[in-house]
Amino acid sequence: MYMTSSGSKRKRKLSSQYIFRGKSAKKNKTVLRNLIEALIMLVTGSNLILFLNTLPNGFNLQTFFLEIWKEVSDSLTQLVESFAKISGAFVVLLLLVTSLILIIGGSVRLFRILIMLLNTNKINNS
Repeated sequence: MYMTSSGSKRKRKLSSQYIFRGKSAKKNKTVLRNLIEALIMLVTGSNLILFLNTLPNGFNLQTFFLEIWKEVSDSLTQLVESFAKISGAFVVLLLLVTSLILIIGGSVRLFRILIMLLNTNKINNS
């Protein structure tokens, strides 16, 4: 329902007044488009088979996967070591900031205590 500026209610019109409309039906692909897609798929598949056939006969799949696994495990080890170094640096930085905050806070408190003691001594001496 819609409301006008005067506050009266106005009924919604049934034709094209809905906010959310259903999706329109998908258009069917033309025969030419289906033919082109089928030909592209056939050519791509054939070229992949030809490429795989040109690989050297001495290609050992098991050795290939073992080398890949070794490289992946080495990379993960380096990644973990890098995170450990970064976290170590972060901890050192955090400790440095904490020490500075403690030194500044302690100095301010000590300064306040000294001022308070000096003021009480002046009052007692007067």
